[in-house]
Amino acid sequence: MEKKYFKYNKYDMLEIITEALAVQQGFGTFNSNSKLIVDDGEIFFIGIIGELEDFEINSMDLNELYEKMEYNGTHSDDAWLTDEQLKNAFDKIEAGDY
Repeated sequence: MEKKYFKYNKYDMLEIITEALAVQQGFGTFNSNSKLIVDDGEIFFIGIIGELEDFEINSMDLNELYEKMEYNGTHSDDAWLTDEQLKNAFDKIEAGDY
């Protein structure tokens, strides 16, 4: 079987996650704001997706939203990588060492 290799930075990852969620939620064209947050060694995606004309999304404080929201993801802590391994991978990606 053929292999494909990928090397993405955090902006690529944010775009992929945001676009996948937008499609999943039924958006065609949309406006979004998203961020990766490291909290106590865990990495979280925080994002807002709305109608294309909703420019308020761009000025929303994602750190504040993160503090107010409960986790609503679909996977528990039994992921393939430990939180520390995932954080180290993201650190390397951000530093350009990956």
